[in-house]
Amino acid sequence: MPKPKKPKCDCWKHDFQVCDICQGTGGQDRPELTEVGAYGYHAKKIKKGELGRISKIQEELDELKDAEEQGVRILVACELADVYGALRDYAEKWGYQMEDLRAMATLTKAAFEKGYR
Repeated sequence: MPKPKKPKCDCWKHDFQVCDICQGTGGQDRPELTEVGAYGYHAKKIKKGELGRISKIQEELDELKDAEEQGVRILVACELADVYGALRDYAEKWGYQMEDLRAMATLTKAAFEKGYR
């Protein structure tokens, strides 16, 4: 029986982390993939989060920032939708609906427009 391969990084130590190096989709072991397309739609490696947790919101915000930096308008729209979904799932975990967040955002905007909160 062949000896198991030694991991090339320590991503296996972290919850919900999938490394491009270990997956063979980019990184040091595949220099030909460090150009466009090395990380799917994105120009850089983005840490994966867990749906329903703040880490997923952060992942989607990082992907949104990358999309903006790339200047790809449709990818920005896609990532905005993903941010919405991550926010929705996190809010539902706390018993909120997106309408609750919209109402609070409306109040906050009105307060800022009046110059006080």
